[in-house]
Parts: sequence; C-alpha cells; structure tokens
Amino acid sequence: MTISRSMIVGVSLLAALFILPGCTKPEPPALPGNPAPAFSLVDVNGKPLRLADHAGKVVVLDFWATWCGPCKQAVKEMEDLHRAYGSKGVVVIGISVDTGSDAAARVRAFAAEHGMTYLLAVDDGSVKRRYGAARIPATFILDRQHIIRQTYPGFQEGIGKRIAADMEPLL
Repeated sequence: MTISRSMIVGVSLLAALFILPGCTKPEPPALPGNPAPAFSLVDVNGKPLRLADHAGKVVVLDFWATWCGPCKQAVKEMEDLHRAYGSKGVVVIGISVDTGSDAAARVRAFAAEHGMTYLLAVDDGSVKRRYGAARIPATFILDRQHIIRQTYPGFQEGIGKRIAADMEPLL
C-alpha cells in the first residue's frame, strides 16, 4: 500500500483539528481579580471599539438592552458616572445586547431619547458570553490595567453611587 501526499495532508489536517484546540490556554473567567476579556466591536456609529483602545483608563463596562426595564434606570446612572468621571480617566462603555439588523439604529434612537453620551456598541452575544453576563444589566469595573475589580449583576438601586465609591481607589 502506498501512501499518497494527499492522504498525508488529510491526516495532518485532521490531527490538527483535534490536537490544536487542546493546546490553547483557556481564558480565565470574568471574575474580580482576573484580566478582563479583550473585545473588539463596532460602535453604534460604525467605528471600531476595542477594550485595548482604552489602556491606562478605568473602564465601567455595562451590558444592557433597550427593551430592559431595569436597564432604563441604570443608563441614567451610567451617564451620570460618565459626566462626573470622564475627565478623571474613566471610560463608560455600554454594550447593548439588542438583536436584529436594526439594533444599532434602535440603540442610537434610545440613546438620543435618554441623553446617553458615553460609548455604545451592539454585541453579537460573544462579548456578553465571554464576560458571563447571564442577566442584564450587568456592570463590570476594570482598573487601569483592565483587571476586573468589581461586578454588579442586575440592577441595584443607587448603583451609580456604589460604582463611584468602588471606583475611587482606582483613580
């Protein structure tokens, strides 16, 4: 039996499919003390939005949706944080989990209606999944090295004040 070059290539490709995935180091879970998962999205205006673009800044990352009642309360607090801390090296990024081909347009309209001026993007679900944001709103504070320092699952009354207090030592 002779072994053809195409058989060798085929077997090599199959082996790579099964071996290489086991060689990659799994990403640590998005928990306090761990590095924040990197992401690259397109903002609601069509511009690239990457976590890495905000190196050296404290980041408040908020997962939300236009249809989510508690999120509507939380976005006002995120806007207040953006206005109070934007000049102090803090970036607020709202990641909408709205779906559909018109999601960016809906988020833009919602933002205009609610006076939201911080960075906004629409997630395809991958960033929410990587952060383990099982329910929304879900907010994460990242320090200047983008280590997760605090998480806030769900809406909590006065969340903006709690985030501000937890963020102060990071400034």
